[in-house]
Amino acid sequence: TLALLYILKTQDTWYFYLSGIDTHPDNKIKIGLLAHTLVIEQAIKHDIKKYSFLAGDARYKQSMSNVSEEPQALVCFSKPSTLLLLIKQLRHFKQSLFPSRKN
Repeated sequence: TLALLYILKTQDTWYFYLSGIDTHPDNKIKIGLLAHTLVIEQAIKHDIKKYSFLAGDARYKQSMSNVSEEPQALVCFSKPSTLLLLIKQLRHFKQSLFPSRKN
């Protein structure tokens, strides 16, 4: 196994969520691009109307797309806990140190 892609599916849209990609010693071999290409081919075979790369702006997303998307974000809801409060405070601290970076 060289790559695993998690895809969220609706009736006519597939949303790329997450991937795990093995490294290759030859940096000219792009396992992630190949994986996306193969999944997009499957989407076309299944008559899927849209394959979305979801949030984030990366060059490979622009080069593999024929339509640009509005920025998207994945939002998770959970019960408040001490651990989540600590994580939130650490993210706030990180943003204050590195304001140009995103979480």
